Amino acid sequence: METKFTQGPWVAEHRATRSMLQNGEDFYAIRRTEDIGDIEAVSIAHAFPWNSVGRNHKANAHLIAAAPELYHALKLLQTQALQSTVMDGNDWGREALEYTQLALAKALGEQCPSNNKQTEENDRRKTCLN
Repeated sequence: METKFTQGPWVAEHRATRSMLQNGEDFYAIRRTEDIGDIEAVSIAHAFPWNSVGRNHKANAHLIAAAPELYHALKLLQTQALQSTVMDGNDWGREALEYTQLALAKALGEQCPSNNKQTEENDRRKTCLN
């Protein structure tokens, strides 16, 4: 499936206006790396302190900026895990593979396939299982 998101790499660029700095505020613009410093370039997302619990906006911005690399790493892990399971008969990392598939589906805006069942384990997590 072709990805429709803005291709990476992305970076979290620290931004603030003079008035924001006077008030002790700032924000991060998530942008393509090639757009750093270009004030005309459109940002992919913003992380502001007033919508981040505990002023985690810097950490949130860096996590968002890592999304393209995380997506591609998960695709590679998924491919290798599926090949290992099919070719070697290994059942290693089934739970990790399930989470990988869920994360990739979420990144693509997809839902769990309708033939899967939704389960809740230990009241901590929900996952789609085949």
